[in-house]
Amino acid sequence: MDQHKIRAAVYFCHFEMAVNYKNESQKNLMSGFLMPRDLFVAYISEQIGFKSGLALSLDELISHTDIKSNLRTQLSSAEATHVSIHHDELLESFQKILHRLGVLPHPVAYHAPTFFRFSSKNDAIRQPVIDGIFDLLAGESDWLLPKPGLELSQFLRNTEERWGHLGQKLAREIIDMMYLYRIGALCEFDRFRRIDWTNTIELKELFSSESLDASDGRFIDQRLLDYLGANFSAIDAMNWRKFEGLVGEFFSRAGYDVEMGPGRGDGGVDIRAWKPEIDRNSDPPTILIQCKRQKSSIEQLIVKALWADVVHEGAESGLIVTSSRIAPGSQRVCSARSYPVRFEERASLARWLKALRTPGSGILTRI
Repeated sequence: MDQHKIRAAVYFCHFEMAVNYKNESQKNLMSGFLMPRDLFVAYISEQIGFKSGLALSLDELISHTDIKSNLRTQLSSAEATHVSIHHDELLESFQKILHRLGVLPHPVAYHAPTFFRFSSKNDAIRQPVIDGIFDLLAGESDWLLPKPGLELSQFLRNTEERWGHLGQKLAREIIDMMYLYRIGALCEFDRFRRIDWTNTIELKELFSSESLDASDGRFIDQRLLDYLGANFSAIDAMNWRKFEGLVGEFFSRAGYDVEMGPGRGDGGVDIRAWKPEIDRNSDPPTILIQCKRQKSSIEQLIVKALWADVVHEGAESGLIVTSSRIAPGSQRVCSARSYPVRFEERASLARWLKALRTPGSGILTRI
């Protein structure tokens, strides 16, 4: 549905609720939504797509809401023709969805002035520092967001000069929270997001597509990496080729020259990686990588096959990356025969995804 039509309908629904109430209970709905179910789904999906860069189906949207939430109940009801929900309740669900998609680091995006002043109201040390920081920001912010012209490095130095390390620490936390609040905002008049994505990709690509084409990344899109970082168990259901892309992306960002295998009929070697100082055109790979997204443990046969490939290609070592674990027998045979084969198991993937996620959520991590 056309985005302008969606927004126009949303405004109309707000207006109807504002002028047609007959009693106090209806008046309380003024800050909520009441609209046809299909229109509401189009509206909330467009908002989520804008903020996250991910397109969700209705089933995916429902699966990322709280099980007992009013929003899930109404979206799941085949009989429901309209959705009626209070704005605060919708905002809470909206921010939780963004958190589950890897957009927000926490399920709630707090209003910075309210949060910091309330949390420090009885703290004689922090309260005057926090009040002072907000006073400094008063002329340098626009609707709770620092103006583009604000020199943050200088601002942080000013807070440290006035209030020491505590001042700079609190200033960082305050500005980051201001950005998170804007990222999590559900507001038609404030189109703000963490990253200005050039397109929207479907979440289902993570599970169904074998393509390694990525508009934001070399082998797998950053939005899918952020999603996996927030939903690590989804690694068990992701497409096997996307799993290889994840491993290739990690080594590429670590500085290696990475060559992905064809995916099918690759002879057992999924990825070849060269250290940056090695010429791939004349020298053998530094590492041969075998990727195994599977539930069962890695047995000796796989280890021996990779060792044979390492010897055949003259590589320095082999690496098996798995979403499961290495069988004890496989580890023993490597040790006993001094195979130059290493292993990265499930716990390593969790660490990799943490390293691969979009750096920070505010701007201060980039200073």
